[in-house]
Amino acid sequence: MTPAAYGPGRRGHGLRHLSASLAVACLALAVTPAGAADRCMVTDPTGTPLNVRSAPGGRTILATLPNGVTLDIGAYADDAKGKRWARIDGAKGHGEAAGGWVLREFVSCF
Repeated sequence: MTPAAYGPGRRGHGLRHLSASLAVACLALAVTPAGAADRCMVTDPTGTPLNVRSAPGGRTILATLPNGVTLDIGAYADDAKGKRWARIDGAKGHGEAAGGWVLREFVSCF
């Protein structure tokens, strides 16, 4: 782009466009629906409760789940580091976990 493209009438436009494009690209790539809600169980080999996060790779922890809890998984997504996450549609006895995300490697589906 030439310097004129960044003139007074275009201030910030490129950044807003880039941000919007990145957000749309992330949403388009991220979520893959599970087949008719996969049934899974928490099987964290460390034995510690599994963190349920607000988003794939997110920092906010909504709840924790002990091993053995049965989950209904509604979708899968990869975070920026390529780790696979599963969205919880339901967790037997743990309603606060619904809508949260767990690392796929710590659940076994059947």
